[in-house]
Amino acid sequence: MIEQRLDEVIRKFLAKESIFLVDIEIHKQKITVYLDGDNGITIAECTKVSKFLRASFEDEGILDDYEVEVTSSGLGRPLRLNRQYVKNVGKKVEVVLQDGTITKGKLEKVDTEKILIDEEDSQGKSVELKEYLFENIKQTKLEISF
Repeated sequence: MIEQRLDEVIRKFLAKESIFLVDIEIHKQKITVYLDGDNGITIAECTKVSKFLRASFEDEGILDDYEVEVTSSGLGRPLRLNRQYVKNVGKKVEVVLQDGTITKGKLEKVDTEKILIDEEDSQGKSVELKEYLFENIKQTKLEISF
């Protein structure tokens, strides 16, 4: 119940913003709200959402027994929403398929049903363009390069 209420309130608050809700996790006495943005997300934006949540539920006392953390979705977390895929077109990703197969390459294109990856070999050289249906993808993470 609390997750649904938080989801509803956050989505309404962010409706006209370039930042968006990715996920809400509730573990014991801690609620973690993960946000992302079309142009990234700042600490100030996370703080703004955190203060809004506290104020929104202050009278009801719903959050009194919880530590609430509002944070960015982060580089190490899998992409969950189509909007995240779209904002990361042109970046290198690692895709894990439902059958356990792993592929790496540059995210070239995204639509509502699939992604197009310019797959790379172990030296990072382009091998082929390949489509993957979202239904066949277990998770996709951004590749961190230095």
